[in-house]
Amino acid sequence: MKNQNTNQKYAARLLLDAREAAQALSICERTLRGLVARGELAVVRIGRRCVRYPVEVLERWIAQQSQNGGA
Repeated sequence: MKNQNTNQKYAARLLLDAREAAQALSICERTLRGLVARGELAVVRIGRRCVRYPVEVLERWIAQQSQNGGA
């Protein structure tokens, strides 16, 4: 139930910050950064320091993990 509430909370937004994206995926921010570094997740960079995570990309990543059995 917690994940459903989290997904509903962020559904209206297009971009999340690192804390929100990690929370939405139920992973830590370090794991999130690793996914980005390996090219598994695309980000939107706004200026030099602002990094945002598109909700659509997070949803697509979840679907891919489901299809691949998490591998």
